[in-house]
Amino acid sequence: MTLGGLLGKLNVLVVEDNSVNRRTMELVLEPMVGRVFTAADGIEGLELFRRREIDVVFTDHDMPQMTGLELAREILEEKPDTPVVLVTGHNESDVVISALNSGITHFLPKPITRKTIRRALEDSFQKVLVKKLENESRRKDIELLRFQERYHSLQEKNAFEKQLNLIKNDFQGMMQENAGKPYFINTFYKPLDTLSGDGYSIRRLSDGSIFVFLIDSMGKGISASVTTFMSIAFINHIIDRFNERKGSGLSTLIGRYLEYIRKVLLEEEIVSCAFLRISEGFEEMEYALFSVPSLSFSMPEGLRKIKSNNPPLMSSTESFNIGRENITGMLSLAVFTDGLLENTFISTAEHKEMLYDLIKDNPPFMHMRTFLESTVTDYEDDITFIYINSSVGGYAEERSVYPGFHDVMIYINSVEETLKRSGLSDDDAASMTGVLTELVMNAFEHGCLEIELEEKTRLITEGVYDECLKKAKPAPDKFIKVRTRVENRGGSLVFCAEISDNGRGFDFRKKRRLKKSFFGGNGIKMVTSAVDDIYFNEKGNKVRIYKTIRGECAWK
Repeated sequence: MTLGGLLGKLNVLVVEDNSVNRRTMELVLEPMVGRVFTAADGIEGLELFRRREIDVVFTDHDMPQMTGLELAREILEEKPDTPVVLVTGHNESDVVISALNSGITHFLPKPITRKTIRRALEDSFQKVLVKKLENESRRKDIELLRFQERYHSLQEKNAFEKQLNLIKNDFQGMMQENAGKPYFINTFYKPLDTLSGDGYSIRRLSDGSIFVFLIDSMGKGISASVTTFMSIAFINHIIDRFNERKGSGLSTLIGRYLEYIRKVLLEEEIVSCAFLRISEGFEEMEYALFSVPSLSFSMPEGLRKIKSNNPPLMSSTESFNIGRENITGMLSLAVFTDGLLENTFISTAEHKEMLYDLIKDNPPFMHMRTFLESTVTDYEDDITFIYINSSVGGYAEERSVYPGFHDVMIYINSVEETLKRSGLSDDDAASMTGVLTELVMNAFEHGCLEIELEEKTRLITEGVYDECLKKAKPAPDKFIKVRTRVENRGGSLVFCAEISDNGRGFDFRKKRRLKKSFFGGNGIKMVTSAVDDIYFNEKGNKVRIYKTIRGECAWK
C-alpha cells in the first residue's frame, strides 16, 4: 500500500479557535486523510479526542479556556503514543521548549501552507504507521500459523532473537575520535532466513583497539546457523575474558577460536570468516581473512583491496596467517560476506565497481545504507556489511554559546536565519533549527547546569522548570560549542552539526536501553527522527548529526 493509501485511513483532529485557519486546515487535510474532526477550543477538542478514535492531533497553542500545550499534555497523559502537532508562531521559543519537555515532538510553524501541513502530517504519521504495520504483521502471522500450521516459525523467531542478542557492536551510535578526526562503525545486516548463517561481533579490546569478527557459515538452514551462533557466543565470551586479563593479541584470539570450532564443525563443513584488529589510533590493522571477499579500504591516494590470506576454516584447519597493514590516514573500510556479491544486482561487474567506488568516496553510512537497500532487491543469501568511515573534515562554522539562559535563547532565535544564509532551504533550515534547539538546550540543561532527569521531572511537575532555567547560574568554566558545515559527500549535500559541552556527559547506550520516562528522552527521540545519523562521543558530552539536504549551497 502507498503512503497516500495509508494516510487515507487516518482520523485527524484539528483544534483551532480561529475559524478561518480551522476551515483552511480542514480543507487541506480532507483529501489526504480518512476523516477530519474539528474543534473551536481545547475543551471541545479533548471531548472529541475521548469520543473518537483519533490517530493524529493538530492544535494551535494560543487558545482561550485551554491552550494547545495544556490540551497536548492531557492527550499524552491518556494516550502517550498519540502524535500531537503543535501549531506555533514566530518568537515562541519558550513554548517550543515547554512542548518538548511535555513530550511533543512535532511542530507546524505559521504561516501554514498546504506543503507544510502535509509534511507535518507525514512526519507525525510515522509513529502511527509503525503501529499499524506491527498490528497488520501480527495479524498475518497469526493467520499463517492457523491456516498453514507453521507453528515452528515461532521457535525460529525466538532463535533469531537470541542471535540478535549475541551480535554485538560496542561502537553503535558512537564516534571514535582520533586526533580530532571522528570515525564511525556501522553495520548493514540482512538475513535471508529466520535462522541466519551470517553474524558478526565488533568489540573494544582492553588496550583500546577495535576487534572485528565476521562469519559466514557455508550451507543453509539450521546447521549453518548453529555454527554461527556458537562462534559468536564463543568469540564474545573469550573477548570478555581477555579484557578482564588485559589481553589483546589477535593471534591468541584466533588460536583459541580454532581450538574450539574444530570440535564443532562437521567433516565436510566450511566457514568463511574475517578477523581484524585495528589499533586505537587507526594507524595499523592486523587481519586474518578466511575465504571472504576482498577487504577494501580507502586511503587519500585511492582504494586498496586485500585478498583473503587463508583458505576457509574446516575441522582440519591447524594454522593460519596474519597480515599487517599501515592504515594511517584511512578514510573508510568495508568488509562483507559474499552474499552481497552473489545478489542478482550486485553480481554484475558494473555494479561491483559502483560498490567499490562508493567505498572509495567515503560516504556517510546513511548513503551507504541507501545504496545497499536500493540495489539489493532480491536476496539470494544472507548479507552482512561492516562499514568504518571517517568525517571528511575541513572548514566548519564554529559558535561558542555562553551557557546562560538569555544567551542560549539569543542563539536559538538566530540559528534559522544563519542556516538559510549557509544555503539550506527554508524547510531544511526549519527542521535543523528544531534539531539544534534541542541539542543546545540539552547541553545547557544537562551539561552546564547538570540537571538530572529526576530533578527535571520534579521541577516540571511543580511548574517551575522554565523559571529555574532563567535564574540558573552555571559554573564559570562551563561552555557550549556548536560547529556546523555542509559537506559534499558522494555528490550529495550533507548538513553536519556538532554540539559539545564540558559537562560530565551521560551513558547514551544505557539511556537507549531504559524505558523512557514521561519527561525524559523526547528531545533526543525527536532529533533521531529528524536526522539521518546521530553519534555521541564515549563520554556523552559531544553529539554529531548528519542530514541529507536539498538546498543550494555555496561550498566552504
